Amino acid sequence: RIYKITGLEPGHRYYMRAYAMTKDYAVGYGDVLTIYTLDDTRILPNYCEDFDASSSLPQGWRTHSSYGGTPIIATSYASTGTRSLQLSAYYYNSQYSAVVLPRVDSALLGDLTLLFDAYSTTSADYAYLVVAATRYPYSFDDIHPIDPIRFSVASQWTPQQISLANYNGADDYLMLIYRNTSSSSSLYIDRLRLSQCGVRGAVVHTISDTSATLVWDTVYGLFEGSSPLTVEYGPAPLTPGEGTTIDASPEQHRVTLDGLAPGTSYDLLLHTRCTRLYNTCGE
Repeated sequence: RIYKITGLEPGHRYYMRAYAMTKDYAVGYGDVLTIYTLDDTRILPNYCEDFDASSSLPQGWRTHSSYGGTPIIATSYASTGTRSLQLSAYYYNSQYSAVVLPRVDSALLGDLTLLFDAYSTTSADYAYLVVAATRYPYSFDDIHPIDPIRFSVASQWTPQQISLANYNGADDYLMLIYRNTSSSSSLYIDRLRLSQCGVRGAVVHTISDTSATLVWDTVYGLFEGSSPLTVEYGPAPLTPGEGTTIDASPEQHRVTLDGLAPGTSYDLLLHTRCTRLYNTCGE
C-alpha cells in the first residue's frame, strides 16, 4: 500500500519510521528513514551573488557546520569594505567548510562556468577548494567532485574561473568544499557568478554540393560582444581551432557555410562567448 505524506516544507530534512503493535500491545519499530524535500529556491544561468544583502547566508544556500568551520558572511575583509563568504578549514581532525548553492537545473549544469573573486590566506598546495555536485544538499553520502581549485597567490583578491564541462550527471546542487590538510586557513569568496549562454535547436539544411545553411531557433543567456557566436566547420574529423570560422550574432538565427567540397562529411562546432557579469555583480 502506498501512503502519501503531505504538508512538508521544501528544502527540509525529515525522519520517518514505521511501527506496528501486536494484539498483546508489544510494539516493534522499523529502521529510521531520512527524507529530503526539494528546495523551491532555484538559480538560473547568469546568476550572481555578492553576499551584500544580509549578514547570513543568501536565500537557498545551506551549510554543513558539523564538519568543521562554519561558512559565514564576513562583514569586511582585506579592506574591501564589502561582505564576502568566509570558508575556514582546520588541519586537525581534517575539519573543513562546505556550502551548498541553491538548486540548479541538472540539464544545464554541465554548460555553466563558475566565476568568483577569491582571497586566500595561504598559497600552499595543501589548501584547496573542491567544486562538486550532489543530489542531496544535506548529506555527504553522494558527492561527485568536479574540479579542485588551488590558490597560487595569497593575501590579495584574484579572479577565479572554472568550467563545469567535466560534470555529466543528474545532480541538482553545486557544493563548495574548502580543505586544508596541513594548517588552518580561510578563503573569502565574493562576486560569485554562474554564466551560461548559447543556442538550441541547431540544424543544418539547404545542403548543396558546395554549401549548407545552419539555423537555430532558441537563444539563451547573456553574450559578450557584438558577434559572440563562432561557427567552426571542416572535414571530419575536425580538430577544434583548425577549421573555417564564421563570427555571427546569435540573433541572426542562421549562417551559410560556403566552400564545401562535394561528397565530403563535415564536422561543425559552435563556440559562444558569455558575459562575465562583472558589470552587474557587486560593482
